[in-house]
Amino acid sequence: MNTFAISGPAEETVTLTVSGDWSIGQGLPSIGPLRQRLAEVSNVHRMLIGSTDLGEWESALLTFVLMVDALCGEKSIGVDTSMLSRGLRKLIELANATPARTQQKKPRPPLLARIGTSTLQEGGRIAQNVAGLPPRSAAA
Repeated sequence: MNTFAISGPAEETVTLTVSGDWSIGQGLPSIGPLRQRLAEVSNVHRMLIGSTDLGEWESALLTFVLMVDALCGEKSIGVDTSMLSRGLRKLIELANATPARTQQKKPRPPLLARIGTSTLQEGGRIAQNVAGLPPRSAAA
């Protein structure tokens, strides 16, 4: 059930061990305790992530490990995932290899340009409607 334990530091390394079944339906555990542990010690340069009695897992475990990796990155702490399963390590590698997509917004035209464009479009619609009217007969 989405559990982890923290031990260390020992020789500048903190060990994080994940265990149990990991399901997104259980929610992600807070990395607050890890953040607190790292704030208490200043000599940590490496985070070793391993597993014990790991059951079934899905994207929740990957997401959690990536959150830990991001936290360690903020603190310039290296992350060692060599103690995790090969499949999970491969998914972590793929997640880190793909840069995050950023959706670029088109810059919004200035107000006067938007008014002009709208006026021209409306004028075009009026011209089409007028062109479709029958000719006006001369008044007697």
